[in-house]
Amino acid sequence: MRVQTVGLYQYHKASAVQSDVGKQAFIVDDNTIATVATTNSVRCGVVGAWVDGGTLAILIDGRIS
Repeated sequence: MRVQTVGLYQYHKASAVQSDVGKQAFIVDDNTIATVATTNSVRCGVVGAWVDGGTLAILIDGRIS
């Protein structure tokens, strides 16, 4: 199994807006992210681009701590 640790990947986010760009991204499930942390949130990267009203591109740079 190959695990990608660097790149720009598209994920679903309900009500994605242009102002999400630059915000932290947190895992919700296997294909959904959120830009607001909740209990047990796991940071996965930074929103690098707005694609459309339901999709954001997340920048994963391999240096997430």
